[in-house]
Amino acid sequence: MKEIYLGFDIGTTNTKIISVDPGGNINTIENFKTRKYSKNDVEYIDLFFLKDRISEFIDKIKTEYRVLGISFSSIGESVVPVKNGRLLHDPILWYDICTEKVMLKYEKIIKENNDYSISGVRFNYIYSLYKIIWMKENLDIHNEDYWLPISSFFPYIFTGEAVWDYSQACRSYMFDIHERKWHKPILNAFDIPVEKLGKLEYTGSFIGRDNNELEYYLSGHDHITGLFAIKQLSKTGNFIYQSMGSSSVVAAVVEEKENELHFTEAFMKPKGTTGVAFKDRQYYIESSLRYFGKLLEWGTNLINCDDFDFLNREIEELQNRQIFQIAVNADPLYGDRISGINLIDLPVDFKREELIFNLYLYLVYMSRLITEKLQEYCDIDEFFCGGGCSKNNYLIRMLAEALNKPIKIFKESEITAIGAIMSAITGRGDENTKKELINKLNYTILQPNFGNTNEYLNKLDGFYKRRNF
Repeated sequence: MKEIYLGFDIGTTNTKIISVDPGGNINTIENFKTRKYSKNDVEYIDLFFLKDRISEFIDKIKTEYRVLGISFSSIGESVVPVKNGRLLHDPILWYDICTEKVMLKYEKIIKENNDYSISGVRFNYIYSLYKIIWMKENLDIHNEDYWLPISSFFPYIFTGEAVWDYSQACRSYMFDIHERKWHKPILNAFDIPVEKLGKLEYTGSFIGRDNNELEYYLSGHDHITGLFAIKQLSKTGNFIYQSMGSSSVVAAVVEEKENELHFTEAFMKPKGTTGVAFKDRQYYIESSLRYFGKLLEWGTNLINCDDFDFLNREIEELQNRQIFQIAVNADPLYGDRISGINLIDLPVDFKREELIFNLYLYLVYMSRLITEKLQEYCDIDEFFCGGGCSKNNYLIRMLAEALNKPIKIFKESEITAIGAIMSAITGRGDENTKKELINKLNYTILQPNFGNTNEYLNKLDGFYKRRNF
């Protein structure tokens, strides 16, 4: 019987399942929409459906292959209440604003018991703590055994073991990133017993076996699981990785010598996150764009054209490109001071390809802003991109020119799913398969010799420096 590892990536838009055999060969087995629904103006992931589909898939695959290890990564912040091995309620989607009122209601208590020096994240409504409070106050949930992130929920239903990856704990607002344990003052303030959160472990840790002796290994937050993959693949260890999905995270992994990463406020204002990486005294530092692929999707919906190959050709043929300013909620310049997507001084006669080009410029400008800040804390020898938007060569060439760095893009764009596979392979100690997988992960290098991107970025920079929302 053939042997494989399985990696699951449960994303906001899609759920991906890939396999790797001991020869390092990658196969995408399934890729389907992550089913969501709204109820009383709150958006949830249909985890009951997803659980049944994944359970059926594993039951089928184990009749055809000997599965050596399984691991799950997922979106962060969303949490699942469970009892006796079953799901009590579907999780709220990470971005749903229903929890904003909870954050404001308990702002004083929260700020007295938690801050950036403990959590590594800024005050924001999206974190797991607020979802737990909201679900307890608004849904019929009581006597739950655990609250778990989605990436931990699946190993739990198969093994009975409740384990949080540190990267998911970092998105909970209930965790001390320096002590690397649950932060009891904030838990006590909201009567959340630490026993209801489960154990804490690093990515790649062994979780347990199911009734058929299949082994499950720990992965965590999707962007950080992708970072774990790049950490194994980088030749020097000095790299930046930009995950380009519905949202985007630009991150680096750094080692702490003393306490130089014990920040008391966001290292990048208004937003910059510090979190636990993959071993003791190792951190990731990152900032994000809440809307990346989602911003491009918004743009293509607006112009009723989602053919990027066609649009990129149209952009190349533009002689004089009009430049206008874009400001988006939770971006690195304005944070929460603005809402929605704002097009400022939009010309009356703009062309549809000009809109897409300006969306590209905005994403490249913000990505460069974050990268420059990260470089203050670490040396950078390599820059990697992954995720669905990394397939857009025009966008990546613009970014390479803006950074004046070659960018490595793997042929397999689902780096988070690769990270989940790598977690299982690493956890099992299978160095041969790991080496074969690294050898099979070929990448394209795009050089910073594209055109006049920086001319347009300089003009955009002038816009931003004149504006203050």
